[in-house]
Amino acid sequence: MFHISLERSLTHIKEQIEKPEIKMTFDLLKGADKNKLILMFTHDSQLSTKLKVAEGYNRVLREVPINQLLSANDLTAINVALVKIFDQLRNLKNQEQLYPKTRQLLLIDALSRDFTNQVLKVISVRPIMEMDDNEFNKDIARPVNLVFETWKAESRKIDASD
Repeated sequence: MFHISLERSLTHIKEQIEKPEIKMTFDLLKGADKNKLILMFTHDSQLSTKLKVAEGYNRVLREVPINQLLSANDLTAINVALVKIFDQLRNLKNQEQLYPKTRQLLLIDALSRDFTNQVLKVISVRPIMEMDDNEFNKDIARPVNLVFETWKAESRKIDASD
């Protein structure tokens, strides 16, 4: 969300600089070269560089199917979402110039929290304390173990691609 807002803000600034009112204001400044002022502002603020970075981050993040995980209503759907997310993360490792490794690690950390919260949300709708052992093992323990095994296996694949 941050990078979407950043990209919008930087694009808005760029559009503001190009408005006729701004150009007219620069024309009114005596002894100042308007192109030089605009150039100095864009250079000092690194507007185009920061805009490219924000656009790159947004492009990368748009492709991670996090909404599929967050909207999963059962453990099977969470498992499917995890596989798709990790597939995209493996593709992301090849785009380190667009999305640096430190940011990738922060993204995985955030995904881990979202994953854990979603698992807890899905299993909390069942009265676990009222289940017998067989029902608990079949409906909760095995599927939860499966999604955590999927997380473990998929994260190892990312580590192996380093």
